[in-house]
Order: sequence, then C-alpha cells, then structure tokens
Amino acid sequence: MNHEKTALLEYVGYIVNDGLDGKRVHSLAGVNVNLDRDRLVSIQCEYEPTVVLVQSYLPDTSIDEDEALDLAKDYLLEIGWTTVEAFDSLEITVH
Repeated sequence: MNHEKTALLEYVGYIVNDGLDGKRVHSLAGVNVNLDRDRLVSIQCEYEPTVVLVQSYLPDTSIDEDEALDLAKDYLLEIGWTTVEAFDSLEITVH
C-alpha cells in the first residue's frame, strides 16, 4: 500500500460510492478499505486536508480518478460543503 495514501486515511471525513450513497465519518473503524481499488480525493483546506474515500458498491470494482473526483465533488456540493466556484479553485489531488 502506498505510504502517501495510508497517511491520508486519518483525514477521511466522508465516504461516497458509485451507487451515490455518501456519509460523514469520524473513523474508518469497520469500513473495508482497499486502496488498490478505492480512491482518496484530498482537498487541501487550511492546515489539514479533507479527504473523501470513494468506493464502488460493486465487489472487486475499481474507481478511476476522474470518476472519483466527480463523485466526491457531487457529494460535497449536495451536502453544502462547498460551492461549484469554490470547489474549482481548491487544491485537489486524487490518489
């Protein structure tokens, strides 16, 4: 597992999947994370990143970077975390 991805796990605040199910989380306890298939969308905010874990609801299915970014953006817009204009100006990295 990539060290950079592993380090980002502590900042995961949201989980969303390609079935359009999303939720806020305070811990990954009990969450099955497979970083070979799942993606982390890291948004630099202030001093710490906000990270969205993007997964597929289908078993053994990978999420590509573009899909991960779109799903994370749509979810964060839906819950009012940001606006389209603000999101497009943020420093975002997909892992």
